[in-house]
Amino acid sequence: MTTSLRWAFQQTQEYGRTALIGHLPAGLPTVAGSVRALQVLSQHVDVLEVGLDDASRITVAEAVETVRAAGVSVPVLLRSRWDPIRIHDPRALAAALAAAGAAGLVLPDLHPHSRGAGAWLGAAAPHGLSTVFSASDGQVFAAVAASTGFVRLPVAPEGGPPSSLDLEATRAHAWMLASLSRSPVCTGGYLRPDQAAEIAPAVDAIEISVPFIRAVELAPADPHFSLLEQCALDYATAIRARASGRDERAA
Repeated sequence: MTTSLRWAFQQTQEYGRTALIGHLPAGLPTVAGSVRALQVLSQHVDVLEVGLDDASRITVAEAVETVRAAGVSVPVLLRSRWDPIRIHDPRALAAALAAAGAAGLVLPDLHPHSRGAGAWLGAAAPHGLSTVFSASDGQVFAAVAASTGFVRLPVAPEGGPPSSLDLEATRAHAWMLASLSRSPVCTGGYLRPDQAAEIAPAVDAIEISVPFIRAVELAPADPHFSLLEQCALDYATAIRARASGRDERAA
């Protein structure tokens, strides 16, 4: 785990709370606008994820430049499918991410034991970059063993509306994963603030994406991104009102 990412989790653990990870795609609403949006979001989260979104047609190089230009004080991770990374060249990307001040890379669709994962981990290690894999069905143990940042636990079911989430199943999966891993456990995605608060004691971090994206899309011309700031504040307040359960899970 990079120093900055380790420090972020140490800080939240010292305060006895769950970390908030905020995700926004590079290029939303524009390349320049996404830099400002990330800066606004960084004021209310502990870690940022910059997404490489297929729909935005942003290149890997532009996403890395967005990370550099944001210049925020919290750790920043790039999140991408594997194909753009493979095409760009893992070694070149690892060097570029390190130069941009990034903390690492989230690879939600790559199996931790795949050839691509080995290539990326080998490229990332010399630069001290963290790597996050998803503990999806069939690759839980592999994700725990290979992740060098935190372990990402998809919500159950992933991608559905908040009303369809099985919070009890997500909590159970999180407790199981925490018993296997010394690395922080993160879950999240499409959650309401009250749902995030309910899951928070079972994990080390909550990642929020869709609500933040929608807040930007609703007012893309607002230079202050006021809706995004209020949305982030709502999640931060809800999550930080609940104590983290990491110590209890480890007992």
